[in-house]
Amino acid sequence: FGKVKGNLGQKRACDALDYGMKMLIKGYNIFVSGLTVTGRSTYVHRLSDEFAKQNFDKKTIKDYIYVYNFKNQYEPICIELPAGEGKLFQTTIQKTFSKIKNELTKSFSSTKYINSYSKFESVYDEAVDKSLEKLNKKAKTKKIMYHAVDDGLVSVPINSDGSILSDDDMENLTHDDFIRYKNNISRLSTDLNKALDEIKNAQENYEKTIETFDKEIVQKILDNWFENLYVESSYNKKIMEYLNEVEQDIIDNLDK
Repeated sequence: FGKVKGNLGQKRACDALDYGMKMLIKGYNIFVSGLTVTGRSTYVHRLSDEFAKQNFDKKTIKDYIYVYNFKNQYEPICIELPAGEGKLFQTTIQKTFSKIKNELTKSFSSTKYINSYSKFESVYDEAVDKSLEKLNKKAKTKKIMYHAVDDGLVSVPINSDGSILSDDDMENLTHDDFIRYKNNISRLSTDLNKALDEIKNAQENYEKTIETFDKEIVQKILDNWFENLYVESSYNKKIMEYLNEVEQDIIDNLDK
């Protein structure tokens, strides 16, 4: 048998459905009941699809989509689009975001990026070493040496030859030795604070350099992918605003 069109029997029900579909007045619904495996659901879907195709007018029917509101996450933004473009926009955005994510991951794990990152670290390490060397040059005259740690700089007493005191040497220090050590640290406070300021500035410059470098990479990738989106969406102000906010959000949340 070939594919059966229409519905087998139930002429009155079919006429009622056809009549109901043609009532272009709000507030009416169609209720369908009957035994299972009688084809009622298939027939209703087919009839509604045919009716939609026959009465579809892109000039009057609109798509409405909701997008994330970056200013207030509890109030999504509703955007009106020409009929049929809502799903297309969703698909385009999802594919674009997926490609951007993959390209960002690839860029930040590339050998080129790692090498550049290492150069920035080297510049920072050299600045820290320079400040520390300058501080220790004066500190050694008072038998003190400073070392860089995560929280800043720590001081340790040293011998006349510049070597760090052993545990036995530390145990043999007298009360007068400790007083002299503390006094010398106080005398070096100005030099210490200057070195700490220099290291802090080096840290800030390092972080700013990394941030700027990362943003340049991301901006280049975003410009490549968003260019077509902006051109295709230029007719819709809300879409343009949404794309701008998405682009800025990506840049502002690189660490996430």
